[in-house]
Amino acid sequence: MPMSVTRSLIADVYDSPILRVCDGPAPERARLNTELQQLYADAKFAEILARVDAYLPKDATCNFIAEQERSDVVHDLLAFLAERMLEMNKQKQQEIKGFLGWLEGEVGGQTWASSREDLPDRQTYRQSGLRALRADGRGDQDCGGDLNLP
Repeated sequence: MPMSVTRSLIADVYDSPILRVCDGPAPERARLNTELQQLYADAKFAEILARVDAYLPKDATCNFIAEQERSDVVHDLLAFLAERMLEMNKQKQQEIKGFLGWLEGEVGGQTWASSREDLPDRQTYRQSGLRALRADGRGDQDCGGDLNLP
């Protein structure tokens, strides 16, 4: 790669809007993170966004003001949200596994994931599963209108 291209790429990196993660005072950082996590627990998402905006201040030309930024707090919030997302995904997977186990017992030992393609009539299989859901009280009365259940 020619030297001029390399210098141009380096200059582009320096001009890019990528923030460095600054380290603020640890006690204040911990306090701000606790506050943001409490806002999350209270479902005050608009306030979280307003605080993130305040933690990443910009000047009149939309350049970040490095001396005033709290990118460390924003970084910690993103890490917290990523952890929550992973936990919720694990919970969802457990719920799906439990539901499929329950459904297998209700429709006569057939597993939903492994044998649905082997059934001669998938519509019948879906209908029996929805009937089982309704009988158990878990099914929604309106299942999308595509199954014409009695």
